Amino acid sequence: MLSNQIKYEMAEGKMLRHRELWVGIDNLARKHGYSPSGLARAAGLDPTSFNKSKRRSPGGRDRWPSTESLTKILNVTGVTLAQFVEFVGKSAGYIGFREYSAIRLSQASKQSAFTDDGLPAGKIWNAIFAPEFGNSDAFAIKIVNNDYNPVYAKGAILIIFPHKKIKSGDRVFLRMVNNSCIIGETIKKNRSKIAVKQFINTKRRVTLLNTEIQFAHKIEWTLQ
Repeated sequence: MLSNQIKYEMAEGKMLRHRELWVGIDNLARKHGYSPSGLARAAGLDPTSFNKSKRRSPGGRDRWPSTESLTKILNVTGVTLAQFVEFVGKSAGYIGFREYSAIRLSQASKQSAFTDDGLPAGKIWNAIFAPEFGNSDAFAIKIVNNDYNPVYAKGAILIIFPHKKIKSGDRVFLRMVNNSCIIGETIKKNRSKIAVKQFINTKRRVTLLNTEIQFAHKIEWTLQ
């Protein structure tokens, strides 16, 4: 996914945005024997396009590389988008880049979508590439509408960690015994129930008994 404002977000709130994207461009240039200005020139761009002085406006606002400029430097270096995202990810401490099973949230309520343990099942899943966090069971949920704005925009991809311990403040993906799904933030949790602030438009808080929940997984990371 490329846009004029590419944003990575850790579920705990850590943003990987402006600085990491520019560090990725610097790393890409260095790997291929260029300075940032040399890479811009080789890609047919204004040589000053990637200068540090161009990365913020005179008023201090972040400036972002355009989709066109990113496409051109990837073409001239022969690097794929997945490889470039890996450059960005490594600057934030990711350990690599891999394929995840992915499903639309609108399909996640289908009875056959998950195993009894809350892992992907059936043929309705496809694949996406995203940074590796060392959890082999992790999978992805895609947000396909605007119901979760402003927390998750349409097109957001959530990386889910099955069975990771959940604490207050964690963002969670819950599937109920009736197969309905809830995405929200944990307010309080004990041995018998969990209170969640839903991210869907209503922002309603609900308290759910553990007996009502098929599984509860932590949302570890978000790309939007």
